[in-house]
Amino acid sequence: MEDHITTNVVRELTDDLYVQDEILAYAKNKFVCNDIGSSADFKRELDDEYFVKSWYGYLEETKAIGVFETLKKHLVQLRFPISENISKNDSYRAATLRGKDTSHIPEAKGLMLRNPEGLVLQIYPSIGGNIPVLIVDDSEDFKSLIQAFCYRNEPVKIPESMGAVMINGLNNWSKIEVLKNEFLASNSSSDWPSYFKNQLIPNKSLYQDKMIVLAKKPYSNVSAEVIGMNQKDWIQHSLTIRLEHECAHYFTLRHYGTMANNMHDELIADYAGICASYGRYNAEWFLKFIGLEAYPNYRKGARLENYLGSPKLSERAFEVLKTIIYKAVRNIHTFDSKIYHQTDHLHRRVALKTLCSFSIVEMAQDDGADKLYLKFNTLKNTKNFLDIA
Repeated sequence: MEDHITTNVVRELTDDLYVQDEILAYAKNKFVCNDIGSSADFKRELDDEYFVKSWYGYLEETKAIGVFETLKKHLVQLRFPISENISKNDSYRAATLRGKDTSHIPEAKGLMLRNPEGLVLQIYPSIGGNIPVLIVDDSEDFKSLIQAFCYRNEPVKIPESMGAVMINGLNNWSKIEVLKNEFLASNSSSDWPSYFKNQLIPNKSLYQDKMIVLAKKPYSNVSAEVIGMNQKDWIQHSLTIRLEHECAHYFTLRHYGTMANNMHDELIADYAGICASYGRYNAEWFLKFIGLEAYPNYRKGARLENYLGSPKLSERAFEVLKTIIYKAVRNIHTFDSKIYHQTDHLHRRVALKTLCSFSIVEMAQDDGADKLYLKFNTLKNTKNFLDIA
């Protein structure tokens, strides 16, 4: 039934059949079909994932040797500079893919940062569970770290509008070395290669980490003047928005098993960030963040163009998407105005689940705000919610 309604909404916006197909494919709600938690699961605090435990130890190490040296000790990517084609270098590949000792690798000159002392590491109690968070004071250092962690130390251009990343699946060879030593303590060294290949590698939770990296810069590259704040206050608000934005991604990844560069994900994550910073949802902020503050005009170079799918939506589909987003944002604002006073983790988790329950096209319907509010009340009034509350 909802698919039929969604199709009709898109048809009202364009009679171009190709564009209709583009939008319907782009806007398909992946959260509903991939919901891996029960109706009760999303209402409780999520337990820490296995990888988090070791990060408490790293946090202790920072007190003695500092954040950057601690991270270099455990994350091999930080032992290499940012350099063109370094990811194709045999020594780099041996270190990052096979765990080779970097002490005798000439290319392992270390990642150069302008202000390594400006790094702050914390374990944050997010809506998706505790997770390591790295705050970077220098914007150029942020780019270098993202190039190292996400792009194999290649000098890939990082958009100015990007100020946060939720890194998922970061190989930690320090953990593998610990596991190797534990194995060898009770097994023959000749058994290690087989165990490593057949038992350890398939079990990624044992050696792969997740981490949020945040830059201390204006959110979405929107200036303090545009928001109407002084620079110091806006930087602090931006940091809060970024942190809760990425934590929302972590929540959907854990509860639904997915997160993606899609505007549905961004609507949900920015909702969490704005509410945490502003106290309620602010539609005007969001439209400025993505470049639609002068809708239907779009500010070229803004954040929206970072989330157009692969392959990217056509220009005609982009025009339709702008309208869908604008209408959805207005409905989310109306919906939140009825619940904004409910700001604890439990209610915010229900609010995020509510936004995950509808595609962006469904949220853009004329009665989208009413549907959101009805869904929110249905979720929060279940027996399980009342028992917890």
